[in-house]
Formats: sequence, C-alpha cells, structure tokens
Amino acid sequence: MTANPVIEKLGRRLRLGVLGGGPGSVIGEVHRTGARLDDRYEVVGGVLSSNPERSRAAGRALGWAPERAYGDVDEMLAAETARPDGVDVVAIMTPNDSHYPLACRWLDAGRDVICDKPLTTRLEDARDLVARARAARAERAASAELASYTARTEGHIYFFLDPDGTDIDPRTFDPLDAGFDALKRSGKHPAAQKLRLALSIGGVDISGKPGGLTSAVHTGEDIAHTARALREAIRMLRAEGEL
Repeated sequence: MTANPVIEKLGRRLRLGVLGGGPGSVIGEVHRTGARLDDRYEVVGGVLSSNPERSRAAGRALGWAPERAYGDVDEMLAAETARPDGVDVVAIMTPNDSHYPLACRWLDAGRDVICDKPLTTRLEDARDLVARARAARAERAASAELASYTARTEGHIYFFLDPDGTDIDPRTFDPLDAGFDALKRSGKHPAAQKLRLALSIGGVDISGKPGGLTSAVHTGEDIAHTARALREAIRMLRAEGEL
C-alpha cells in the first residue's frame, strides 16, 4: 500500500471545509467524493446553502458534527479560525460571482483555497487572488509556527498553440499576457486535434478546454513522460507538414 504523504507529514488528513454544493447540487457531491477518493482530505464541515436552516440540516445529514454544520460563511469563518482543529483548506463551489470575495476572505484568514471554475469573473480579480495566494504561502513558509509543505504533487502542462503567430520566447512567455481570447482560440487551432492524436499515440491523454490543451500530471515521471511524448508528437506533425 502506498503511504499517504499528508498523514506522513502531519499525522492526519487535511481538514477540508466546503462552501456550497448542498442538496440537489451535482458539483458538491463531486467535490466531496473526490476529496474522499484522494484520501488526503477529511471533510469536516461547511456551509451548504444560502438558507441557514437548510444549510445546517444538510450538514448534519452528511454526518458532520452539529457545531460544524454552519448556517452562513460569517459563522463558519469565525468558528473555524478560532478552533485549534480548524479547517486547513476550503473548497468553494458557490455561484460564480461569489468565488472572488469568498476566496479573498479565506486566503486572508490563512487558509488554502480550492475553487471551482471559473476562479473569478474578472481578470483583475484572478490576478489579485494569485498575488494573495503567493503572499500567504511566503508568509507561512517564513513562519516558525507552520511548516511549509505540498499536500499534493499535481500540476498541469499547458500547450499554447499561438493562433496569432506572435513572436514568443518560451522562456519568458506569460499566458496571461496573451489575453483570454488568444488562449481560448489556442484550443481551436487547426493542429489541435492532430496534436491530441499524436500525444495519445505516446500514451498521453489530453483534453481541450477553454484556454487551450491541458494534460494532468502527478509525478516527476509523469512530467518526463509527457515531455517525451510531446517531442515525438512535434516530430510527427513536422514530418507531415503540420508545423
């Protein structure tokens, strides 16, 4: 059996609180089930509805301790930040326009945030969240009271197909500078489907999403394998005159 790196590091699973995803929600069940399957998290409480009584009842129905089946975010934030065993991370799956203010509140409270898409509804808000998250990580890493750790070795490889033929230096390219329109059109590039096919021959399964092509990776070997498959895919496409 593979050792659980979070339990090895902390002696327990990460305590996860959820915002949204109550009765009748598909995405709520997806998040909670995914957390259990991942086995790094224990879902301990949250707010499941904008109606306080419905939220508390839904939390109790999920088996949460009654005091952690909260009626609203203010109640949850105050209680969890005061508890010695408060949540380590919150997952946000509320309406889109609430993602940014909720993420700000929990990041400013020193908690990590998992947010359903879209991260925000405005680019400037997304940039602000990135800055807040980086500042929070730096502050915690410098703190003697909380060791810095990575709960999951997971990331994404992004293939930007440059639909406008701009002059890009891959060493310094920032996809945010390209603009969302270019990122979205990247996934519709004529070579996109052929790139998917060529990568799948190399054993890498990717999917097209707004913003381009992504491949989920989890370990250093995954990254190395994806890089090898990409080099071979580029060779194949060049041989066929596609690139």
